[in-house]
Amino acid sequence: MIKDWKQDSLLPSIKETLASAQSLKLGKPVKITVKPEDSQACSHQKLENGQTFKCVDFYKQPAFRNSSPGLQVVSNLAILQDQKSVSGLGLGSRGCPIGTVPILELSNQHVVYPKGLEPHAGSRYQAKQHCSAKVQTVFNANKKFFGVAGAITIYKPNVPSNQWSSSRIKLLNGGDSIEAGWMVNPSKFNDNNAHLYASFSGNGRGCINLDCPGFVQVATDIPLGLSPNSYSTFDRQILWALSIDKHQDDGNWWLSITSSKKAIGYWPKSLFSSLQDVANQVEFGGEIHNPNAVEPPTPMGNGFKAAYDTTVSSCFFRATVVDETNTNVNPPDTEKFADCPDLYSVLDGGHQKDPNLGRLIFYGGPNGPLS
Repeated sequence: MIKDWKQDSLLPSIKETLASAQSLKLGKPVKITVKPEDSQACSHQKLENGQTFKCVDFYKQPAFRNSSPGLQVVSNLAILQDQKSVSGLGLGSRGCPIGTVPILELSNQHVVYPKGLEPHAGSRYQAKQHCSAKVQTVFNANKKFFGVAGAITIYKPNVPSNQWSSSRIKLLNGGDSIEAGWMVNPSKFNDNNAHLYASFSGNGRGCINLDCPGFVQVATDIPLGLSPNSYSTFDRQILWALSIDKHQDDGNWWLSITSSKKAIGYWPKSLFSSLQDVANQVEFGGEIHNPNAVEPPTPMGNGFKAAYDTTVSSCFFRATVVDETNTNVNPPDTEKFADCPDLYSVLDGGHQKDPNLGRLIFYGGPNGPLS
């Protein structure tokens, strides 16, 4: 069944959405220029979940490494960073000062796996090295997409070291792609938690989050690498409403969170060749990586195979794409794809009349335990 979904407290009202958009549109332009020699770390912020973020000068983040000084000026930075914080999400009112951005500091703690999670043989499933289960638009080189969005239920599957599991929205064109969602990746984040992530592949290179010059962090209170305060259960869905949009003013691909599209940051269009101007395919779904095919198989989503039920299946609410009129619409001409169907499955719930549900997509497997 499809359970009625109530508006999450983290999602602002329509009135707040319009007010936020107007403040960005009508605000007086402010140009901020920071000399490299004046840039320095300013503070640390620690969350209740133990994560620590260091506030660094905007122009000292990895995206600006080795770039010429002429490229290190962002108009209206103060306005972009002065968006209202979202209660209960990210650093909140304890965000970094304007002119700086938060960057996750990874601990060196040893990852302790729950009993029974250590790699072993004898699973009733045969592990695979790399698998995905998704709904995607049918490939057409002439298609034009300028964004993608979806509210993703957040879970915490138990993932061993040297493996990862992600749930994400994705835009592609040729060999270039960008994606965002949540990921459990002990080797990357040194813990068993789900983390907000963004990655790209362009011109033969790419990385996750800020691991290389690429993504430009803008938000002072919603950092990449962030872990949620709580996770979805069978009677309560915790969501991250994420969107990636091609902005008409600067031509860059912007990542936002919540229904009010609070900007997190952007991928400069110069990172890409085929994806520089437009995407021709979109995806919604999950993905796992288990390079040595170690048993048991890596869980995807909440570990259960897809079912037409928001209470038991990992899912996307309100899946949309941005068309040539710059409007979020129901994804057209889609197909289901699962390259390891014995382990992971995907179901398309179609578009629901309830605007809080919208287009529903279910995915996951193979019965891995949750923390």
